[in-house]
Amino acid sequence: MNSAKESIIFLKSWNLNFADRFSNVGTPINHDFTNEF
Repeated sequence: MNSAKESIIFLKSWNLNFADRFSNVGTPINHDFTNEF
């Protein structure tokens, strides 16, 4: 299904934005979550 791919891409891009937003805090859990995709 196309929506599943788009949702994964959306989660990936949102997670990257989240990492950039809180990069100064340093969240290793967020980086591990992005590596799973």
